Amino acid sequence: MVINSSFKSDVTYNDGKYDNTGNDTECAMLVLATNLLAQQGNKDKHAYKVIRKKFPMDDPSRAAISFSSQRKRMSTLVKMPEGQLRLFCKGASEIVLGFCTQVVRPDGQPQALTAPMRQALETTIGAFADEGLRTIAVAYRDCDTAPNMEDGDSAEQDLILIALLGLEDPVRPEVPGAVQICKNAGIVVRMVTGDNPRTAVAIAKKCGILNENDPSAIVMTGAEFRERVVDENDEINQEEFDKIWINLRVLARSSPIDKLTLVTGIQNSKASTPQVVAVTGDGTNDAPALKRADIGFAMKSGTQVAWKASDIVILDDNFKSVVEAVKWGRCVYDNICKFLQFQLTVIMCMCVHVYILHICLCVHVYILHICYIVMCT
Repeated sequence: MVINSSFKSDVTYNDGKYDNTGNDTECAMLVLATNLLAQQGNKDKHAYKVIRKKFPMDDPSRAAISFSSQRKRMSTLVKMPEGQLRLFCKGASEIVLGFCTQVVRPDGQPQALTAPMRQALETTIGAFADEGLRTIAVAYRDCDTAPNMEDGDSAEQDLILIALLGLEDPVRPEVPGAVQICKNAGIVVRMVTGDNPRTAVAIAKKCGILNENDPSAIVMTGAEFRERVVDENDEINQEEFDKIWINLRVLARSSPIDKLTLVTGIQNSKASTPQVVAVTGDGTNDAPALKRADIGFAMKSGTQVAWKASDIVILDDNFKSVVEAVKWGRCVYDNICKFLQFQLTVIMCMCVHVYILHICLCVHVYILHICYIVMCT
């Protein structure tokens, strides 16, 4: 876990708690690694840094396959102290498990991964997901020669599974209430995530995005979504899209292009009244969707690319702040409408008043003119 992580992800122990910098998932795994080392007698709260020093980033034998939303995993190749090359891999559990042919026994030795063992692991992954946990698999393989790191699928074959991890990103207590406020205000909240579908559904239920009172709600994966609404020319099939988006609530295992497709399709839809689409995001890959949306909300913890593509930056990374932004926006909109209504009313009254005065003056002059003619005759 320590070796196969970005050096930009770091944790510091201050005043009895850890402060995270970088990717939250990797930071949680670094804390776990430190706790495991503590069980072995190493009480240093930053013990993982010793491992990083043994495998520095500038080691010429080191190579990496970066994480991507398509692969859902990352791998790092390093030279071990014994001299052999070892490839470490971590990522979405069901995907990494598919590349594993062995599993580590409690004594540290690998053994064949049998079909019953694989089924038991898949059951465990499902149980973690149903609890709303993000499941990560950690694996490795030893290599006699350096594999082709340009071809991730071939380099990551015949992996040895080390562990399955369940990471919880707790739902803030104010989020369900904020989602309900949005619903009461006529705002439909949809979750677009890269998580496992079962994990996404569990979190959506905790947030109130999904509930049993809405049996028509649709949950889809990104692959299913693309297959239905994107044609062979990578164009949106608007007719098919309009059958889905109104009831779509959760889009799991999605890619950034799925979020852009969803935003574009809703904006172009004729299946309902014109929609105002707001998007939240924090990554560089979210920038196209943030830019395309009518309103883009970037998180403070996000990248600068996301900040520049968005209209509003949420400084506390809290969904409740989105609700506050909506309140202020609607308040300003209502005040503008009231101002225009007042001004139009005043102007119309003035126009009518002037028009009536003009008519009265004309009639008065006409009567005086008639009277003058009569007197002259």
